[in-house]
Amino acid sequence: MHFKLLSQIISLVLVTGSFSAGEPFAHPGVLNTFVQLRFMKRKVKAGQIPWSAAWDSLRTWQSSYYEFTPESITHVVRGPYSKPSVGDRQLSAAARAAHSHAFQWVITDNRARATNTIGISSRWFSLLWTFQDNDT
Repeated sequence: MHFKLLSQIISLVLVTGSFSAGEPFAHPGVLNTFVQLRFMKRKVKAGQIPWSAAWDSLRTWQSSYYEFTPESITHVVRGPYSKPSVGDRQLSAAARAAHSHAFQWVITDNRARATNTIGISSRWFSLLWTFQDNDT
């Protein structure tokens, strides 16, 4: 249950205020609004279940640590039942890490987490060229 809740909650947008004034940024793929993220942050800070339990779980993930370094792959191949499997585990780990750090930034206001999210994503964006099989 916690993973499902987290996957819904951590669909985040890193808003830095650099967008044109008067026009709120709305990412077409993000389902959570700023109001929902503030609500979730208050629930975590108040220690209310299930938000605080999901938060505690998220912080135990290896990909949640500052030291996480993504291993990027140029060509990702994910076949049926992960056969063949080239780079798919690395891609999934990096996606979890980027979401985790973004979520932690929202909860803690620690901009280093936002920087980690950007770094993890940028590393993949700069190297990834193709997807094959199930991801195409």
